[in-house]
Amino acid sequence: MPDYVATGAGEAPCNQTYTYGGVWDSHPYYVGDTDPAWRISYAAIYTGWIISAHGLGDWFSSDYPATTLGGATPPLETYQIRNGVPPAPTLAAYPPPATGRSLLPILGVG
Repeated sequence: MPDYVATGAGEAPCNQTYTYGGVWDSHPYYVGDTDPAWRISYAAIYTGWIISAHGLGDWFSSDYPATTLGGATPPLETYQIRNGVPPAPTLAAYPPPATGRSLLPILGVG
């Protein structure tokens, strides 16, 4: 499973990398590496993903809900502001995808 990084949030502790923490409500959740109170989890009542320091799946107290609903994994996009401090964070895969450059020519293959 990929890890994630949130950047650009008005609440500085939200801006960190998140790694797989387990399963909550049949969906994976991710825990902040710097501040483990922050998590990315699925909120069933919202049918979407949230980034929050207020408990797994807690839509009502969530700081930043996703713009796109549903999905098996958190969407890679700029999230909305619910109870968080503006601006909203952008979620990306971590580490970033490879540049697409191949080492095969260097190794004499291809």
